[in-house]
Amino acid sequence: MNENPNPVEEQNPLTLQDLLERDKDKIAEQLRHRDSQKTGPEWLMLAEFGKYFGYEGVKDVRENRISFAEMHELVKAARIVNAIDRFNNTTDIYAAIIAPHDKAKLLKKTLEGLREQWQQTQ
Repeated sequence: MNENPNPVEEQNPLTLQDLLERDKDKIAEQLRHRDSQKTGPEWLMLAEFGKYFGYEGVKDVRENRISFAEMHELVKAARIVNAIDRFNNTTDIYAAIIAPHDKAKLLKKTLEGLREQWQQTQ
């Protein structure tokens, strides 16, 4: 019978140190490549613009049909619309969770009042 209860040790004699030594050059190369490819804020803004307005919007920005300032304003507006949607979804979910309880009508009125107040501040 096999004396070693762990057959994996017999099949894989490499230690963590061996793996580190073997892959040290690969890891160093990946780190150098990653550091040289930092994403600038303008690319992040363009990516967010693409998230909201699709690839056609990105193409329009890159072909100077939309100015950077206009793109920036559109992204700011899209963030606000997105925040309102998230808020509305959250209050709707909260009302749906609370609805089976006795105080559902009171909570729904309260949530609607809060929603109206929040939208008036935007």
